[in-house]
Amino acid sequence: MRHLRLKMVVRSFSSTSKYMKYLPEELKKLTASYLDKIEENVVLRQHNNNVQLLRELVNNLKTVCEYDTLKTELLKLPNSTHPRLREYGTEPKQIEIFEPNNYNEKATEFSEASKYMNIFRMDHLGNYTGHKSYYLFGKLAELEHAIKEYAVGHLQDNDFDIISVPDILPKSTIEGCGMQTDGERTQVYKLDSGLFLSGTSEMALAGFFENYMLEENELPLKVAAVTRCFRAKTSEKRNVTKRLKQN
Repeated sequence: MRHLRLKMVVRSFSSTSKYMKYLPEELKKLTASYLDKIEENVVLRQHNNNVQLLRELVNNLKTVCEYDTLKTELLKLPNSTHPRLREYGTEPKQIEIFEPNNYNEKATEFSEASKYMNIFRMDHLGNYTGHKSYYLFGKLAELEHAIKEYAVGHLQDNDFDIISVPDILPKSTIEGCGMQTDGERTQVYKLDSGLFLSGTSEMALAGFFENYMLEENELPLKVAAVTRCFRAKTSEKRNVTKRLKQN
């Protein structure tokens, strides 16, 4: 999770003026070393976060406006990098190669073979589901369900608790998991109600534990869920929005 301790401290204070006087000192105690780690991680992940602005906001936090700006900047931070990847470098590394036996270079591509068998459809869906959508039929639809059941069974065998979660979530949960909900490049689908479609099941799981203080002896929590992932490609979403405006 993305610098959760720092974010929890920020969220634990009201943005009303009577609490503002307590914010600077509390934040300074926690962020002196955190900001250096944050900046290191931003550089490592090649993000363009304005860490200098974060430093200035933390050191000079006086108004509600500055507090809101600080929260906005914190939500833009990338996920922390796992320690084993810190020295990975920037070049891709080939871990393993899998080559099929008796490969026939003239073999039919999967989507083409599936269309011949009438078990897969991806064409002519742009008007109502988007160009990356699909329909599965017959044995291919059965295979999809079988894979889900296999995955869930494997998780249960490894002591995971299976949870059914909602697909509609509030802005705070979506953004708390690292997905921006505003702006042209957002990949999140917004509903007229002001709520959002979940991009992955982990978002709803994170929302379930939001604002809970867990004891160390409760960890790790092993929970899992299976959901649709409502997440658009940014270029596709811009094109869809453009078409809607033109119509």
